[in-house]
Amino acid sequence: MHVNSVLFNWDAGEFESLLRSCRTDPVTPYLLQTFPAGGRILESGCGLGRYVAFLEEQGYSVVGVEGNPEAVASVQRVRPGLNVRCGDAAALPFADAEFDGALSLGVVEHFPAGPGRPLRELLRVLKPGAAAVITVPCYNGLRRAKTATRSVRRLLNPLHHARRSPVLRRLAGRRPLGPEDRGYWPRCEGSIPFRRRTRHDLCDFYQYFFGKGEFVRILQDAGFAVEQRVPIGLMDGIHHEISARLVPYEDRELHPGAAAKALNAVFSVVPFLHNHLMLCVVRKPAVGPAFAGGRA
Repeated sequence: MHVNSVLFNWDAGEFESLLRSCRTDPVTPYLLQTFPAGGRILESGCGLGRYVAFLEEQGYSVVGVEGNPEAVASVQRVRPGLNVRCGDAAALPFADAEFDGALSLGVVEHFPAGPGRPLRELLRVLKPGAAAVITVPCYNGLRRAKTATRSVRRLLNPLHHARRSPVLRRLAGRRPLGPEDRGYWPRCEGSIPFRRRTRHDLCDFYQYFFGKGEFVRILQDAGFAVEQRVPIGLMDGIHHEISARLVPYEDRELHPGAAAKALNAVFSVVPFLHNHLMLCVVRKPAVGPAFAGGRA
């Protein structure tokens, strides 16, 4: 059974630029430091398989699983023989304890029911003592401040309340708003902020953002021991939350100017202030339950 999640369309023509981006991606050093040389590695939610190809070039035996069959067909056209197959990250088609390592980059946040099932599946297919590298969008300090500012503006705006008034909406012949219309998704497996896909489509789920301590608890609840939790995607944070003009995005790469670099240097003094992503290195316990301490 396929557990519903957001699926992405990929342009096969981007494969080579995506593959090149692995060389400069801040995730790459963590992968190479974490996985055992020559190990059998799984990428859960691999898209066009850029890291499947990259890690194969580094001597690993890699399998990629992607939920979009069109993306898998594209991979098979541009890179015949690359081990990418169609499958569900929340119901992986592998036996228990089959892999020496795993990665899941920007995947588990796209499950409306929460990240629990895909995380538990990663744990299941890892060998005892094996590690995984996982990235998710971070509900950083800047995003928290912007959310608080928007909330205050709405609170002080009478039109905001009028548009949401059940009485006024009934008088206008419209149904009262439900939680999904207000831009929220049911809270699941912890306090998880919700992001809309577009400002006009209030019901269309896209992804969750995770607080730094919150995601550690979710990982531990799934059974992992958390070894590292680091902010990454700092320039991405400036691109998304401040101005895309300061950090243009071309050919699958960010191109920050002098102003963006100066802003990044100032913001970086405070960890988790403006990072777009959070990276966690986690490990399946060799024996017994996962380590339960060290919660943030």
